[in-house]
Amino acid sequence: MPAKGAEKSLLHATASSSTIGAEHGGARSYGLQQSVLSSVETLAQSIAGMAPSAAPAMTIAVVFATAGNAGWLVYLIATVCMILTALNINVFASRSSTPGSLYSYATDAGGKYLGFLTGWSVLLAYTLCLTVCPLQFAIFANESLKQIGLWQLPTWMLALSCIILAAVVAYKNIQLSAKMMLWLELVSIAVITILCAVILVHQQFRPDMAQIQLSGINAEGLRLGLIMAIFAFVGFESATTLGSEATTPLKNIPRALINSTIFSGLFFVFSTYAIVYGFAVSGQPLDKCTTPLMALANNLGMPLLGHLTNICAAISFFAATLAALNAGARVLMTMSHDGHFPKMFSKTHNCNFTPHYAVITISTVGAILAGVFFLSQCSLLDVVGWLGSLATFGFLVAYGTVSVAAPIYLKRHNELTVPAVAISLITTIILATVFFGTMFPAPEGVYRWLPYLFLAYLIAGALIVRLRKNLDQSM
Repeated sequence: MPAKGAEKSLLHATASSSTIGAEHGGARSYGLQQSVLSSVETLAQSIAGMAPSAAPAMTIAVVFATAGNAGWLVYLIATVCMILTALNINVFASRSSTPGSLYSYATDAGGKYLGFLTGWSVLLAYTLCLTVCPLQFAIFANESLKQIGLWQLPTWMLALSCIILAAVVAYKNIQLSAKMMLWLELVSIAVITILCAVILVHQQFRPDMAQIQLSGINAEGLRLGLIMAIFAFVGFESATTLGSEATTPLKNIPRALINSTIFSGLFFVFSTYAIVYGFAVSGQPLDKCTTPLMALANNLGMPLLGHLTNICAAISFFAATLAALNAGARVLMTMSHDGHFPKMFSKTHNCNFTPHYAVITISTVGAILAGVFFLSQCSLLDVVGWLGSLATFGFLVAYGTVSVAAPIYLKRHNELTVPAVAISLITTIILATVFFGTMFPAPEGVYRWLPYLFLAYLIAGALIVRLRKNLDQSM
């Protein structure tokens, strides 16, 4: 055993100081495992980051409330928008690999200030996801326990258990994380797809003319629906944090971004069409239903399938928690390595080769935030909405900075083309429209202030950069 431990320590030391070969784009390993994740496991990180099973359970009803019968079209448009975003990210992901993800990409093209702004934004997004997803896990887990007649557990206990289990898995092994996320999401998507297929079979595959003809839609409803639909895709970029651990990352990571977006987009379009159709036939108002999948299963006389969909939604949120933790820890590790945060967070475990200090830190912050809101006695659904919106702002800014940086990077390497400029411009306009669409017209209640709270967070990040620069100059 001691000899085996010494061998692992030597391997870790070698990995920390070596560089990845040409197939890895010359990226440093940072002490992480190299080339251990298959293309499918890399894809699992992006899919789990989006938690696509959550859309039929929660988001589709919200999109229908604004876009109505155009819900499927809104998701189709959102899919195209996110494919354009993925193309901008892939400008970097196909040429270099790094666990720093969007932070490193923005730094390469725009310098350390743009890089810090991007990393600062995406760190907030991943950390808040680590608070929101366990809360959603707890909500659906308790709903499942209630439906099958078992005692409900305290919500805080379920949420904390979700965070702790995710932290243990992320601390232990990236391969274990990837395999767990892969199977959890596959099972969840399969169950929901079966329910949607049963809905169409029950209607003998008759077309829903109200949806096909886009009955009763308007431009404002489409705009608001598009904002919510794009929110369903955030997290798809998380595979870019596996730059050291994915096999042939310059190929598998770009493929993961495109394939996860297309796969999830088609799933959203199909499930939206089926769910809206099912509610139209039943005469129930979709936008008033809090558990649409359960209601549809009951209408079909298949309550067991409804119970399974709720369980699958809870499972999906656990997978999303794990994906956010894996991604956030690697971004924090890389930023710490570059001197933005304490060096301790840049260290990796001697045996597990995971950024263990970063994992512990981010999971602890997520648990503390969840605890604060539990103590405040706020409605959990309100908390999920507030923090989910802030997290989405972080993703949108990071996507936007990378989209702006992509043509700069290409020009610097004499690879700039007209299509690349067009893709960057269109994507930036779309992302800016979505971001400012959450501000104007001003929403009601707390949501009115969330964009300004996020802007204050960005200003705080700028002040940190400025303070660090002054300290460096004084030294």
